[in-house]
Amino acid sequence: MEEPRKTVRLKAFNGSGWHNVSLDRRTCDCSDFEAGTGPCKNLNSVGIFRLRPFVARVRPTFSQALSALVKSLRTRRVEDAVYWLVYLDSFPEGQHRIRVARRLLIGSAEDGHSIAVMEKVVDGFRAISKRQAQLRELVAEAVRICKIPNWWHPSTGGPDYIYSGM
Repeated sequence: MEEPRKTVRLKAFNGSGWHNVSLDRRTCDCSDFEAGTGPCKNLNSVGIFRLRPFVARVRPTFSQALSALVKSLRTRRVEDAVYWLVYLDSFPEGQHRIRVARRLLIGSAEDGHSIAVMEKVVDGFRAISKRQAQLRELVAEAVRICKIPNWWHPSTGGPDYIYSGM
């Protein structure tokens, strides 16, 4: 016996029409989908996205390196944080510096839990977010964050914050 098709009808985003979205075939009868000109809003609205092909790269992308920086700050690995800051500094686009500075600022709040460190990073944010800021200024902020023990570290009483269910 053939399984019934899983199709839903969605009201069009533009206009008063309706569209049929096949959940099992991952198709839509709208003009965007059939023309292949762009993403189909109807499929996106039900959580079906076009698969992008995997492209293997030799070097990490900017976003991957930024994620590595965040994890280095979180685990208080100064050498790793400096490595990723140097790597991130190799990207020439101007908007990348503000993203790095913003992640340092967020990291001081999320992972530091030291008011003094947060205030210092806030005070220096304008300087480190500028394109012409020196790499050593970013490194200094990363070191400042990494010097403070994690709030969850046993030496700071962290286990008291975590409910073990016992």
